[in-house]
Amino acid sequence: MKKILSLSLAFILVFCLSDAAFAAPNGKLTEGDALTASDARLILRTAVGLEPLTEAEKLSADLDLDGTVTAADARTALRAAVGLELLSDKYFEDAYAALQNGHFYAVMPMNDEGMTGEMTLAFTENTVYMRAQVTMEGMDLALPILRAGDRTYLFEDTNRYYAEMTEEDKATFASIGLDLDEFFGDALSFSGMPALGAASGVTEETYHGETCTCYTFRDASGAMKVYMKGRQLRGFADLNAAGKIVSDTPFSAFSIAVPAEKTQVPAGYTDVGSAADLMFIIMAMAAKKN
Repeated sequence: MKKILSLSLAFILVFCLSDAAFAAPNGKLTEGDALTASDARLILRTAVGLEPLTEAEKLSADLDLDGTVTAADARTALRAAVGLELLSDKYFEDAYAALQNGHFYAVMPMNDEGMTGEMTLAFTENTVYMRAQVTMEGMDLALPILRAGDRTYLFEDTNRYYAEMTEEDKATFASIGLDLDEFFGDALSFSGMPALGAASGVTEETYHGETCTCYTFRDASGAMKVYMKGRQLRGFADLNAAGKIVSDTPFSAFSIAVPAEKTQVPAGYTDVGSAADLMFIIMAMAAKKN
């Protein structure tokens, strides 16, 4: 389990909030402070060519950061207006900036030492959600964890169970090598993500079949490459000093909109009391499937 969760530290790169903020939230095009259905309607009219926007308004309306205003942006705006999506009140120029500001939703495949699956991450200012869905050693394992404020929850989605981590639970997890407070502390304090403008080299490279702009950052241990497609973040690759790729992290999804359900205990889940007991249930179910 420690191996599964520790992998996500390679992907959680920063959680430091920027001081620069825009007055209006993402997607806000009409008067008022809150995002409304009127904003979603205006974005949709723009998407179908019925409403012209200024370049600045187009940037704000492009909620998925793909470089164009589409019906998908209108849908995100509408969901945000009714509370189903969370958008930061800080405007992000691109997906990389969203990552730096610590408010994003991401899905990425995992493939390491015989373990396959995917990792889902959802970050807001006050919450961190991680879900590892992996196959390892013949077991299919799903492990969702939420840190909300100073509380940590473990979930089991099949039977809709959850448990809040107690100090006793944390001690049990620590005894098998997973210090959750240290883990989340490390995740939340990551601050080593450089600005794209500080790259030592900028080139065009093919990354998983796409031509991307590659930003390369070098140090004594090797290099990190960041791949961007327009304003979208496509992934990262780490190279050793010899130039060999030692890890590759493509994103299968990335958004500045965070689903609201990833920031709270799911409705209808049953509290089983002990996170340690719930972990045994999760492991038993994973083994039973095989």
